Amino acid sequence: MNAPSSTSVPSYEPISSLISRLDRALPDGEDVSVGQFLPLLGVHGFIFIILVLALLNIAIFMLPGLSILFGLPMIIMAVQLLIGLRAPVFPVLVRRQKVRLPVLHRGLNWAAEKMKVIERAVRPRWLPLT
Repeated sequence: MNAPSSTSVPSYEPISSLISRLDRALPDGEDVSVGQFLPLLGVHGFIFIILVLALLNIAIFMLPGLSILFGLPMIIMAVQLLIGLRAPVFPVLVRRQKVRLPVLHRGLNWAAEKMKVIERAVRPRWLPLT
């Protein structure tokens, strides 16, 4: 029997390329509902949503009470992830909300560019050293 190599480095896809792939997967010409957008995220939906909420919490931290507004959905996402759901579950009211496609494209392009900058600094290190 062959044992798995302990020196092999697991392959990964950078977050910036995941964001770019998500942008290309969006339907053309129509606004996208949250319910349509979530399946496009796949298993990365939890991470994406928690990251967006965390960034919003950091960006608007000066206003009292907003940490609860962003923190509660993060807790709900973490619990859903903990119990083993494959994708985030939202109420129908949230799933029906529409996002304008040009705004979504702009936001995803901006996020992909920023993630490329971050990924240059935070890249996989040589595994044996860790």
